[in-house]
Amino acid sequence: MAGIIQTLLRRTEAIDRVSDLLSFPWNTAAALMPLKDAVGGLLYDSVRAPHPYPPFSRSLRDGFALRSEDVAGASPSSPAFLRLAGEISMGDMASKPLGPGEAFSIPTGGALPLGADAVVMVEDSIVGGPFVEIGRAVQRGDNVIQAGEDVKCGEVLAERGEVVDFRIVGLLASFGIVDVPLIDLNIGILSTGDEILEASVAELPPGRVRDANSWTLFALLKLKGFVAHFLGIVKDDPKALKDALEKAWNGCDVILISGGSSVNARDYCSSILEGMPSPGLMVRGLNIRPGKPTLIAGSVGGKKRLAIGLPGHPLSCAIVARVVLLPLLQRLVGIGSEDVVLKMPCGEDVHGQAGVEEFVPARVHDGIATPMMAKSGYVGAMRRTDGLIVLPPDRETARKGEEVEFIPW
Repeated sequence: MAGIIQTLLRRTEAIDRVSDLLSFPWNTAAALMPLKDAVGGLLYDSVRAPHPYPPFSRSLRDGFALRSEDVAGASPSSPAFLRLAGEISMGDMASKPLGPGEAFSIPTGGALPLGADAVVMVEDSIVGGPFVEIGRAVQRGDNVIQAGEDVKCGEVLAERGEVVDFRIVGLLASFGIVDVPLIDLNIGILSTGDEILEASVAELPPGRVRDANSWTLFALLKLKGFVAHFLGIVKDDPKALKDALEKAWNGCDVILISGGSSVNARDYCSSILEGMPSPGLMVRGLNIRPGKPTLIAGSVGGKKRLAIGLPGHPLSCAIVARVVLLPLLQRLVGIGSEDVVLKMPCGEDVHGQAGVEEFVPARVHDGIATPMMAKSGYVGAMRRTDGLIVLPPDRETARKGEEVEFIPW
């Protein structure tokens, strides 16, 4: 139990302590994934452009590719006349370089012919036989995107730790990058409790509830680029829980235990984690509300492991996952902490408890965070919320209109 925290620490202090004791970041493995399967994952390495983009100079308008010096001073009352040298089709190159006093008809996206440096829009021109009348002067580069103007060869397309989302996947495809290295972190989710049943159960017996927390954790992690899998449900039995935790410890890098941190006579989770390899149990409770009974354990000798016992109440579980689990995972893989804290006016009075860091689900509209007060056992408390209002330990109340800290989901 080396390094165990004997008193309740502030959340940020606990995250720092655990990160130090477990020597974050870890040297995680990489998994090369096909592009379509890489969507939603975290990049293991930064990806660089293998060539410039666009690979050739292109027109941004339907019109005529020409030399800007040939239409200097052109206007509707004093047009310039150029010889029509041909037409460039999409996907083709010009049949010859552009000569002085010539113009090529070109579509939007067409490849600029050699010698052209600008495009005049079709509405500023009139074709008459072998000539085109240009009624507008243009400067070099007008209506054109030059080769390599968007992305230079060797430029970083996406950084390590970025989620491969819709903004990145098309960029990678544009460069022919169809195999992507992702961070390979094995995260297992274990639910505990005599009252917990699988979500697929059609009829609930009296006193039982379906497992919501595993799905909440799975979805939140997936949204942030982490992949988790379900380890099943374990009853509140010390041997069964010990066996399940030891199996998870041997097979996973990170073990999430939902419901194993409630303070009651049947909570065996903390005593089992205390017996894990050094440093073992590092955090037994946090100075936050909700989420005080959070447990954090881990080892660095031999197999590197991180285990977190999250509260069983759905809202508490989700909040701890957002403000404790995610920052720890990001430090583990070496992409920093994700505490994005915004500041905005509070839409209603929020009353907290002095000396405790509090988190209140809130909805943001017109730049105002309105609290959606709920009890920790509610399963619908997060509907239509955008994140959490934060009341630090030294702030007991936030009045309507006062500025508050806000952490987006």
